[in-house]
Amino acid sequence: MAKTLGEARLQYARIAVEHANSAWADKAMLRLAQLDYGSGNSESAVLRVKRIFTDFPESAVIPVAALFGARAAFERREGPLACDWITRGLQQVGSDLELKNQLEFAKQRCTPEELARLAAIPKSDSLKRPEVMPPKTPVTSTPTTTTAPPSAPTTAGKSTTSPWRVQVAAISDPASIRRATQQIEKAGYMAYRVAGPKGLTKLQAGPFSTREAAVAAVGKLKAAVGGAPFVVKAP
Repeated sequence: MAKTLGEARLQYARIAVEHANSAWADKAMLRLAQLDYGSGNSESAVLRVKRIFTDFPESAVIPVAALFGARAAFERREGPLACDWITRGLQQVGSDLELKNQLEFAKQRCTPEELARLAAIPKSDSLKRPEVMPPKTPVTSTPTTTTAPPSAPTTAGKSTTSPWRVQVAAISDPASIRRATQQIEKAGYMAYRVAGPKGLTKLQAGPFSTREAAVAAVGKLKAAVGGAPFVVKAP
């Protein structure tokens, strides 16, 4: 059992490289991709997910790898690659409804307009998240605001002063929504519920006055809630 994140990364790397034919190799590669993405290294995350799709095309981890890989690829302005992975993930997702919902939500970015917008942005302008390590102990910081989190979508007036949020999930199960809301609040943020397509509820954390502040919170929210949080503009 690894005692530190560094030890865990080393163990996963050994499994993926030295035991590439083992039943755990695909899972180890996925964990490395998740660790890379969580620490802000989207380039390495993309490379590892490419390896998963190449070396383990029929693996059960493909749908999860597709979700994390797509997040990282979008971040690097590689829209066609992200959308290809989302499509392949949906083809293999099976009966996991929550994961399917997350993939379908991510697929909403796969429009000609969005892909054209990403392609027009120079690579040098790609969003680079600061390296944020998950906290080693439960977060006990007090929220920066004492306003109670709204149970309904935020009004347009609120987004004028705090335009950025971090979306942590798009789900429909009431119990999962309550649990994720509590996790967001425990991490010290306000939880926003925004109506999404097909009965989904988008759960967002915030508010953040700048995009950079929202990006810096991604790692903390990932550690608190899980999944693949990403930065969005408030509605």
